[in-house]
Amino acid sequence: MGQLFALLSQLGVNQSFFVMFGLFATTYLLVSFLLTGPVANLLVERDRRIAGRQKQITKIRSELLEIQENLSSKRRGAQQEASSKFESLKVQASSEQRKILTEAREDFANQVKAAREKVEKMLTDEKQKLDRLSVELKEEILEKLLGSSSAKKITLEKEF
Repeated sequence: MGQLFALLSQLGVNQSFFVMFGLFATTYLLVSFLLTGPVANLLVERDRRIAGRQKQITKIRSELLEIQENLSSKRRGAQQEASSKFESLKVQASSEQRKILTEAREDFANQVKAAREKVEKMLTDEKQKLDRLSVELKEEILEKLLGSSSAKKITLEKEF
């Protein structure tokens, strides 16, 4: 150990070096134990939490994309179903409309037919009345012109 001290004294290191080295080592250990260690632990913990949260964010984003795709497919399915129901209702409404129009046309045709029959019956009744009245009017005219008994004979002969 004497040789070590001799070598150090030749290099210009004296006894105060060991005291300063001891103080430096003590200070280094205290600072590292009290300040640097907890700060380093906090930084490591922070990095670990950041990495964990980034994993959670990635997981949440993938779940969000999955949910969006699921909802999008459900929306497309609902739109297709609604479209098909709309088309079937449209066809059904069209057939119902045709049915109603057909019934209305038939009803109108029946009403027109009934009205024509009524008008024809009224015309035939009026023609018969006119025929009777014309015969009576002929008889009266002949009666006045020719006399009563000979006019009746002439009209009866013409009718048969």
